[in-house]
Amino acid sequence: MEPANWRFGGGAADTMLTPAVAVGMLVIIALIFTLPRNKVITPFLLGCFTIPLGQVVVLGGIHFTVLRILIIAGLIRRAILGGASPAGKFPGGFNGIDRMVILWVVTLQTFVTLQWMEMQDFIHNLGDFLDMFGGYLVVRFFIPDGETVRRTIKTLAVVCIIQGVCMLNEQISHVNVFGYVGGLGPGLTIREGKIRSEGVLGCISAGAFAGALIPLFLWLWTERKSRMLAYAGLAGATTMVFTSNSIWRWDHGMKLRVKSRLIQSDS
Repeated sequence: MEPANWRFGGGAADTMLTPAVAVGMLVIIALIFTLPRNKVITPFLLGCFTIPLGQVVVLGGIHFTVLRILIIAGLIRRAILGGASPAGKFPGGFNGIDRMVILWVVTLQTFVTLQWMEMQDFIHNLGDFLDMFGGYLVVRFFIPDGETVRRTIKTLAVVCIIQGVCMLNEQISHVNVFGYVGGLGPGLTIREGKIRSEGVLGCISAGAFAGALIPLFLWLWTERKSRMLAYAGLAGATTMVFTSNSIWRWDHGMKLRVKSRLIQSDS
């Protein structure tokens, strides 16, 4: 059997795309090409953070997750409307953060490739490169001004509300509702008696994602018109952090390290 990592992006051997996800993906792609530039970020982010990564189209051994397809659609829109000038494709001009992201992605991919020195791994990393760097370019292009920054944070608040409710339900009913969509692993993730809710992002990524957004929701709360959404976003993000049980694992790990050091010092 051909190893999965021979394929671009790696993953399932066959296409796994439910009709509902296929329709939703086509609607989002249509919105990417028809909405004004400063409004595209809303459907793009909703699609990226509510569709499981296991939803994938395999063409000739090349893996296209729905996330990857949306990124490619965004890159095409960027190429068509961004023009030839850097200012058109990088709102506010090409800056130090852009250079750091490019350096980080290129360095990461180079080190991983050199570490294993295998063509299979290199092919797999090309998919990861598209996800990371392509995703950054798309988001960078579709957030051209301050008002779109606010729209983006509001959209992420909606994402956290959806994920928070579903992850809380996972704690209560022991069912990940996104599993009905398809593309998620079977069963719950349980470690040392704790259910680690996954939602659509996975337990570790969901906790880190939500935790990083909490300061942004606190900033959104300073705007009187957005306070209700900011409260809901904070509640959703906090729920994601605690139901993922990533904090508990970190705290447990710290206790083990401290205990180990005390034993070593006594000996």
